[in-house]
Amino acid sequence: MTLMEAVLAMALLAILLIFVSGLFLRLLAGAEKSGDLTAGAMLAESILQEQCAGRDFLSSSNQRRLLYNRDGSQAEEFLYQVTCTRVAPAIYYVDVEVSWSGGSRQGQGQLKTRLGRLASP
Repeated sequence: MTLMEAVLAMALLAILLIFVSGLFLRLLAGAEKSGDLTAGAMLAESILQEQCAGRDFLSSSNQRRLLYNRDGSQAEEFLYQVTCTRVAPAIYYVDVEVSWSGGSRQGQGQLKTRLGRLASP
């Protein structure tokens, strides 16, 4: 093996390691977003059930809850808004929109979820 072959092998190895580390970082960010999306969907479902069970069909805006979804020592702030729309005399459409991390994060797009349901008092 000549010196030139060794340098070429080391360069190829360095390029491969850079590619693999970039891929790993993207996978890690995707897993983080997936965990946040699951927590947001569970929060939306919980708020929707509370709203429908209480038979209180009033809209609210920019409420917040702190959830420990990734790290037990640091809570993530989730903002939510409830919109109740009357669609018939005794039927409402209850819509819950949940967002976190300011609604977006670089490389992850929009960080929000929405859930709705028909309900009656």
